[in-house]
Amino acid sequence: SLIAAHACLHQKQRVSWYEGDLLVLEAEPQDYEGVHRLAEAILDQSTKGLTPAQEKVLSSLQHIYGEGGEFSTKQAQVATNLALSTVKDHLQKLEKLGLIERSWDRMQNRWRIIGDAPTGLHLPSPDRLFRRTPVQQATATRIAPKLEPSAAPAVPAGSDSEAIEEERWTYKDS
Repeated sequence: SLIAAHACLHQKQRVSWYEGDLLVLEAEPQDYEGVHRLAEAILDQSTKGLTPAQEKVLSSLQHIYGEGGEFSTKQAQVATNLALSTVKDHLQKLEKLGLIERSWDRMQNRWRIIGDAPTGLHLPSPDRLFRRTPVQQATATRIAPKLEPSAAPAVPAGSDSEAIEEERWTYKDS
């Protein structure tokens, strides 16, 4: 996952321990925060079904004509300041998405706004995700393992790789 990758990038600052020959890293809230900053805009945009350009055209038309407002293709071109062929393409795609509908008036396309741009997927903010009540905090503190550095070598015996200067962590039951 992206959170695991972020934790690996910052493994020197993370709690870690070995389970056999496997190094285990503990992801921390800042790993989610880093991923949130990178992924929020991408996930939001990719789950809307609209390109940024289509969203901008729809927003411009809604601003000028409002919900239910009618306009011609030429009026949409003036409102968006785009090439006529580009506007036609966007209007057809917005129609397929059910956000505008087409009618005819005197052999000319007329368009009417019938919907708002869909909202994309929003990840919960780090503040919301990691906000804990006093009871949750006490529970998390009570069940978290107590880890202390041990003197065991960082690289398993018999390994061909160079020894890496790392601390190992072992569970201490008190």
